[in-house]
Amino acid sequence: MELTLSTPKLSFKEIKSGLPAGLVVFLEAVPLCLGIAMASGASLFAGIISGIIGAIVFADLLTGIGIGMAVAVLSIRKNSYKVSHMLHQEKAADGKEQYDIALAEEVTFRNKGNIMQALRQVPEGAALVIDSTRSAVMDHNVKKLIQDFKESAHRKNITLTFKEPESAGQAERPQVTL
Repeated sequence: MELTLSTPKLSFKEIKSGLPAGLVVFLEAVPLCLGIAMASGASLFAGIISGIIGAIVFADLLTGIGIGMAVAVLSIRKNSYKVSHMLHQEKAADGKEQYDIALAEEVTFRNKGNIMQALRQVPEGAALVIDSTRSAVMDHNVKKLIQDFKESAHRKNITLTFKEPESAGQAERPQVTL
């Protein structure tokens, strides 16, 4: 028994009649793919590519969305394994231990444990500088962790300096040209 696959030949009239439906699906799927990519931290290009692959390979909107979600999850996992911070330790001229923690550009909730472990390494009586000037994105859980550490650092006699990005706390105003 021989199995053959053939694609149906579509006439110009059939393609023309299906064009409005295809346009509607396109107009719904592209913003959805872009939104999933943005929400997950993936590039917008990855969202478009996953939507196109889903449309071409599977020709099913729900499958295309599923592929977009899979790309988003993989992108999140890839970004979460990047280094979240750098810890540097040295002795100051006065003999006091100096610790510097430089946070990465993206600090997600998945980095909270590593940062907590680094903060626990700082002994009583040391000086600590937490530099977040390069951080464009910082998860609120990490912000809360640092805020809690600020409160406990005083009890441990830790001199804490926190460097924030210059635009932190300031609402960015869009420029309007008239």
